[in-house]
Amino acid sequence: MTDLPMFSAGRYAAVVRALEGVRNRQALTVMLAGFLLVAILIGLGSGLAAWAGSPLLAVVVNLLAAILAASIVNAAGLALMDAARDQSERGFIQLIARGGSCFARFLAIVVLALVSFGLYLLLAAALLWLCKLPFLGPVLLTILVPALVLGAALLLLVLTVAVSMLAPSLWAGNSIRAAVRELLDIAGHRPLEVLVSMILLGILIGLIGSVASLFILAGSTTVGGLAAGILAAPMGELGGLDGSALPIPNPALAVAGSIGFMLVFALLSGVLGVIQMNGLCHIYLQAREAIATAGGGATPDDQPKRRRVQVVAAAPDPWEELPTTQAPSSAEPAAVASGDHCPACAAVIGAEDRFCGECGQRLGAAEPPTETGT
Repeated sequence: MTDLPMFSAGRYAAVVRALEGVRNRQALTVMLAGFLLVAILIGLGSGLAAWAGSPLLAVVVNLLAAILAASIVNAAGLALMDAARDQSERGFIQLIARGGSCFARFLAIVVLALVSFGLYLLLAAALLWLCKLPFLGPVLLTILVPALVLGAALLLLVLTVAVSMLAPSLWAGNSIRAAVRELLDIAGHRPLEVLVSMILLGILIGLIGSVASLFILAGSTTVGGLAAGILAAPMGELGGLDGSALPIPNPALAVAGSIGFMLVFALLSGVLGVIQMNGLCHIYLQAREAIATAGGGATPDDQPKRRRVQVVAAAPDPWEELPTTQAPSSAEPAAVASGDHCPACAAVIGAEDRFCGECGQRLGAAEPPTETGT
């Protein structure tokens, strides 16, 4: 791949390819079906918790819904990565199982990121504590406030980009150690390109989400107001997407209506999530390919194959014909140079000799027979 200028459109083709995610039927099916299931689970859990008066039940249900949603997101990410790498589709059961495994590794990465930010907060707290010193405290605080604010912003940016790039690396089948090693390689060669690509991807997702939300919000308000007008009585509340509470006569209808609005939100979130994850997959693959091309190396998927090719190329070919030296037969005598030896007895012969003086071997090319007249 040719190395393009930094701000050429070709460097950020991966952002445009993010829209191809909506054409991946497997990823879209997993994402939408999973999010619909999560929305139903949250709605039922909230309704049962309100009916039983148990906030703990709501917490447990929401926690289970979050784990299910994370596994579904990783399963959809696996399907998108397979399509981006032109690999065959997996079965849905295999996707869900591998999605749970990726979620466990991704959760470990998120925990490490949170621990890193927590350590920064501890350092900031220790430095701010020094500001209690008399006379020196105000001067130190004047310096520390901008430094700590910018440091926190930079750390959050680095952690966001790192976690976003580690996710597609895990979907590609890498372990946590291999994913971190690839991340450091990308950070050392293509940090600005990846950062700009992710900013452009965020702008694209925000633009699509804003336009879609505007129309969905208008539809939610219209349908919610119509439902409240038909079923009006202050015995329940139907929560619309605009955050308003609409009176509904039956608590069961209120729960059902809330689940319906959550399904709409789940559909929108699923489509936007597929677009974003597909963009991350292509940004990751483009950065990895650019590094491998610029360094003359191979990507991790190609390295085992290349090592096998090198081993086979280094081994001698058993079918290759070896050069052999064979004495010319008497039927096809070889040309003889001056100071050469007889091919039969190795005696020294002259350039004009036609026969060996030792053994009588005929030397040189035979002269054509002359025609004699009869």
